[in-house]
Amino acid sequence: FDVEDGLPQNSAVALAVDRFGLLWVGTEDGLARFDGSRFVAFEGAVDRGWIPGNYIVALAADDDYVWIAAESGGLARFDLQTQTLLWTRTLPNLNVRIEGVLEKPANGNLLLYGSNTLTFNNYILEMDIITGAVLWQRDFDLGDNTDIFQRHFILGNDLYLAGAQRYLGGLDKIRASISRMDFNGNMDYTK
Repeated sequence: FDVEDGLPQNSAVALAVDRFGLLWVGTEDGLARFDGSRFVAFEGAVDRGWIPGNYIVALAADDDYVWIAAESGGLARFDLQTQTLLWTRTLPNLNVRIEGVLEKPANGNLLLYGSNTLTFNNYILEMDIITGAVLWQRDFDLGDNTDIFQRHFILGNDLYLAGAQRYLGGLDKIRASISRMDFNGNMDYTK
């Protein structure tokens, strides 16, 4: 699929499937939803304040909402039942890039992770799903290299974050890392 099929841009960066089976696609220039037959692009969504930026870096869906994270450090909450945007929040530190969003199993709040665009340190934070308030944030410096949390997976009661470490010599020198932590941001190890 591409722009001729209704996508706002040809690079699909983030995907999520909601409880109705609709596919949400985040691109480098906007958001679209696919019903199995056609794409509906959310054109003008940034100008209207519906989403926090055009470059959608992460999407997550639960039973009630689709969470939309933009490269600008903003997050939006879209209500699936009413088909309305409930709120948009910008993270307090404007130098953060959101790489992923997931639901915290214990209370349904969100965990967001990513990197600081100035220091290249990683962070993970918990956000209240009702108010959008940041409840806590942990920052991590995983070494002398540029470490970036990029993907997550859950195994039992542990959260694993996979990252890439880009050496100052360029993108041709990359090393992968895995970090394990609990759902309160307490890191157990990094390898």
